[in-house]
Amino acid sequence: MRQVELLRQTFSRLPNFDLASFWAEQTEAAKAAMPSYSFTLRLPDERLPFLQYHVPGNSQIVMEADGVGWTRARVTVPSAEIAQMLVFGIGAGVEVVEPEDLWLAVTDKARALLQR
Repeated sequence: MRQVELLRQTFSRLPNFDLASFWAEQTEAAKAAMPSYSFTLRLPDERLPFLQYHVPGNSQIVMEADGVGWTRARVTVPSAEIAQMLVFGIGAGVEVVEPEDLWLAVTDKARALLQR
């Protein structure tokens, strides 16, 4: 924004209008309307920085240790396509724990790449 112009036009809020509540409700409604795709990976600890760096800002990762040097990560991203990109980016050490449709999609794409 480079310039602001003050107008003579004004408005009045309803006496019972609560701006904080309004914004909280709108924020929750927007979050609920966002597409999401959840999946679970098992990956080597050295690949965690890659996962954390490349997960989009509106996503989340819940991690727990899964053996020495391994982490199980429950990840929620906007789409299955982003999940597939993350799996390929992490590389050969990653295991898709669930869902099966992600495992199948990654496996199919890997086979197609190898056949070229």
